[in-house]
Amino acid sequence: MESPRLGAAIIGVWSSWWMGLLIGIMFGIVGCLHQNTKIMLRQTLKAIVIAIIIAFFTPFMVTSYLFLPEYLNSASYMQYEVMQSSEVPHNMIIQNDFLFYLAAQIHNYSYVGGLLGLIVGVSFLILNYKKSEATVIMSNN
Repeated sequence: MESPRLGAAIIGVWSSWWMGLLIGIMFGIVGCLHQNTKIMLRQTLKAIVIAIIIAFFTPFMVTSYLFLPEYLNSASYMQYEVMQSSEVPHNMIIQNDFLFYLAAQIHNYSYVGGLLGLIVGVSFLILNYKKSEATVIMSNN
């Protein structure tokens, strides 16, 4: 592969597709609470957008908070020697240990973002269901 960024993107998709599947299944199950298909689709799509936004921004916010000061201080980030780590194959050549470690942390925290997105999205679906049920009950009285 000639483009390292394309290779990284492909590896990212290969290693995280299951998280989207899990989120989609959970949203589909919880979305079935709604009284009709139109409301279910609209609310589930909103939950998906919420989950995507949270999953996208969480790793960047966390790693910015944890690693930006070290990145700005070039003497500090020289302490990272990931070539000695068991996570890296011995035949892999890494040009910048700190940036490799930072990319790995962004990847790891993206799972945290996916989990947070799942929790917030399911909560959103349940709260909207309860709100719509309360509206139906009040309109019947």
